[in-house]
Order: sequence, then C-alpha cells, then structure tokens
Amino acid sequence: VEEEMGKKMIIVINKSDYLTPKQRRKWAEYFVKENIECVFFSAWEEQRKVDERYRSQNAAEENPEEEENLEEESSSAAMPPAPPQEERVNDVGGAEHLLSREELLQYLKSTAIKHNIAPSERCNNTVQYGTVGFPNVGKSSLINVLLGSATSQHGVNRVAVASQPGKTKHFQTLFVPGEPDMMLCDCPGLVFPSFVSSTADMIAAGVYPIAQMRNHWPVVGLICQRIAREVLNGTYGFKLPIVIPEGHDPEALPPPPTAEELLTEYCRARSIIAAGSGVPDWQRASRVVVKDYVEGKLLFNHPPPDAEGKEKSGFIKDTLMTSLAKTERLKDRWEELQNPEGGKAPTSPSASSVPAPVSPGDAIQLDSDDEIDLDILDFMNGGNAEEDVITGGKRGKAHKKMHKWGKKGRKQRNKDPYGCHDDGLNEILANGEGKAGVSVSGGKKNSRT
Repeated sequence: VEEEMGKKMIIVINKSDYLTPKQRRKWAEYFVKENIECVFFSAWEEQRKVDERYRSQNAAEENPEEEENLEEESSSAAMPPAPPQEERVNDVGGAEHLLSREELLQYLKSTAIKHNIAPSERCNNTVQYGTVGFPNVGKSSLINVLLGSATSQHGVNRVAVASQPGKTKHFQTLFVPGEPDMMLCDCPGLVFPSFVSSTADMIAAGVYPIAQMRNHWPVVGLICQRIAREVLNGTYGFKLPIVIPEGHDPEALPPPPTAEELLTEYCRARSIIAAGSGVPDWQRASRVVVKDYVEGKLLFNHPPPDAEGKEKSGFIKDTLMTSLAKTERLKDRWEELQNPEGGKAPTSPSASSVPAPVSPGDAIQLDSDDEIDLDILDFMNGGNAEEDVITGGKRGKAHKKMHKWGKKGRKQRNKDPYGCHDDGLNEILANGEGKAGVSVSGGKKNSRT
C-alpha cells in the first residue's frame, strides 16, 4: 500500500491490554525485524478514563463545594505529557507501557511531520488519518477515544459502536476537538480472504457474526485446541472428562478436549436441553462459548510467526498465567481451600502463584521463567468442581432433589394414583387368580368382583 498508493501505514494493535509487557516486546521485535511501524494501544482502557473524567466533571458541577477537591485530585492524578518520540528508543510504540490518548495523538502528528505530510486544501487544510482493518477490531472505538467523547455525553461527535461486527455501514469523517489540522476517517471493516485460513478462524476472531454461524463444531474444536483444559474447568466450574485414545504415549500430556466433550459438559452443568428431543442443546451452548472467546473471557494470544521452541512455549505459558489471574471463580475457590476458617490466607508458593483477578485494562506483570505450580493444575482438574456443578447456582440443591413426576407438591404426591403400576395388582392379573376393575355405565359407577 505504501509503494502503490504512496500512503504511510501504521499498525495500531488494539486490545493490547490482553498482552503482558513481555509478549508486547516479542511482537515489537517481530515488527521491527519486518520493518513495520506499530504502536500498542487499548481503546477500552482509554475510553474508561474518558468516561471517569466526564463523570467527575458532572459531579463537580452538581456539588460546587467539592470542585476544589476534585481539581486537586485531578491535578495530582493527571497523566504526564507525552514524551518525545526520540525518548521511546527502548519502548517501541508502547511495548512497555501502552500509549495513552494524548500520546497516540502526538505520535500521529509527529509521524505526519516526519514524512512531510502537509495539510490538504481539498480536506479543509487538514491531514486525514484513515482506519482500515477487519470488522470488529475496534476501529470505531479508536475514533471515539481520539475524539475524547464519553459514552454518556450528549451533543458531541461520536460514531456508533457495537460488540457485533458490521456496525459501521458507511464512510465517515470527523474533526478532533482542539486539533484543527487533524481529520479522522472511519470506514466499514474489510475482510481479506488471503489472511484468513477458514471460516472458523473468522468466527473465532470476531470477524464473522456469531448469530450467523451455521456449523459450530469447527469453531468450538478450534477453541478447544487453543484454550487449556484447566482454564476451561476454572472458568466454567466443571470438570471435563479426560479421554485417552489408543496408542497415546502414557508419559505425554492428555490430548485436548473435543468440541463434543466441551459442549456436552457445558450443557450438563447448565441444564441446557433442546426442547422436545431432550438431548443437549449444543447449538445454544456453542454460541455462549464462542462469545466468551471473542470477548476475551477465554483468552488466547497468538505468538509471533517466527516464535519457535522455548520462546513459543514461554509465550503460551504467559497467556495461561494471565487467564488464571483473571479467573475469579478459581481465585475464590483457591482462597477457601487455603483458609477454610475465613482468616488471613497463608503465604505459600502455591497461593502466590495465583494472582488476584484483574480487569482487562490492568497491566499484568508475570515472570514466565517461573514454572507453573503443578498443585494449581491438579486443583483445577479435581477439587470441588463436581460439587460446584451439583450444588452451585440459584437452582442448586432444589434442582438436585427434583423428581420426575412433577414440581408442585412432589413430596406428598402419590407416585401411582391410578394403581396401574402396583406390583401386587399386576401379579394377581398375571396369575389369573381374580378379576378387579371399575365399570362406568349411564353415569353410575358399579364395582364388581
């Protein structure tokens, strides 16, 4: 694109808050090797900061007495100005610390000056910055953050965003407040078939709408290959069966779960049954699992293409540790086992290996050189997973005690009200020792023997 169209290209890696600083450095090294300019950014985190600032301003306007305290807090917590680009020699595009909104705006303006991109009269004496990429990668969210518009603010320039791909339908141009020489261009997402291997990859990446998914087995199978069994157990609170095929090396790790095993166990744990047939509703369960994967609840970070051996395994291990740190169910259960009396949990290597749950915007500092504690994996594979499935949730114990013959008054209800299942009666009729029955004639009931 740079050679044919003469346009300067910058890769903005959105949702970089899911990557650890070490993982971002690996990707930065790969892009530098390929001579590609990139920056690491999180539109979700910066949008959260913009919303908090807007809510604080509204609270100050409603309570003038607290305005002075708010100004002191905002001045003390204000972000320092963006450092010059020359000072970011060791921090390639925010690999160590994600770029903020102000830093990204400064980076875009300095890049235009560096490449002699002057404002155009055809564009109202502004420099146009366009966004091109796959659907549902955060192009519109990036535009809103650069505009500085809060989600609940009215009367400001803001483009529509949605969690489903295909929200942006047409080309849009907007001016950045306070930057008269900048124009942002938002366009619909484009699908590049040469960069995608299959439809399952597009659905898993959020490019293809989940509601239009017809065959869910390839997508769920791909998720099972990428997400560790322990993370699935800790996230959903059940225990996936371990099936060892014939000829499998007994010393090797067990194979990953299949799509049928995952969906069947999820349906059993959540009581998701298809109406009429009574079989597990795999289609409905698959939509929930795929949505969790697309939204980052089931986290998977792709390693760089040139990563091999220990470097690739270390990258995957960092992703596993990040997933465990964000699994609140696992964290709470581990604390209960470590301290059943409710006091302060003891400090031990196993307990410290499970960090506190964090939000998607928090930076996670993990050292991949430390081995993953095997006690944690054993705890996730066993523990109280089966008990949580039976007694957990709102239905819980009542659902376990529910009988087949009804809900209302099930404890006092007669299991055989018509006597058709009485064993003694069936024996009499079978031996022919007597006759018993009831006849109804003309509205009168006459018993006979």
